[in-house]
Amino acid sequence: MAILRPHGDLFLRESEVFEERATGLLRANFESFVVNLSGVRYIGSSGIGALINLYNQLKRMDGRMIATNVPEKVVSVLEMMGLTMIEIMDSEAEAFSVFGDGGGEVTGLV
Repeated sequence: MAILRPHGDLFLRESEVFEERATGLLRANFESFVVNLSGVRYIGSSGIGALINLYNQLKRMDGRMIATNVPEKVVSVLEMMGLTMIEIMDSEAEAFSVFGDGGGEVTGLV
């Protein structure tokens, strides 16, 4: 399981860093991702694109992505864009329970 914790505003440059890190983890054969968005103040179109890209890549490999701790402003943007396929949970602990006992390999802090 990989954990990504982006922070700040997910605009062009920050989204590129997020995608680079996610791509590296995908290449390392991680198929379960927890994306903790608690540190994200705002998400732009490139940030949304990065989340969709990760979701689509994981879907193709029968993987799974769960977004956690999503600020209300970010939830509003995702809902406005109709991105209901992105699974949202309240906490990392809740996502860990979905992926198992929360043990195993954890990496990928952004």
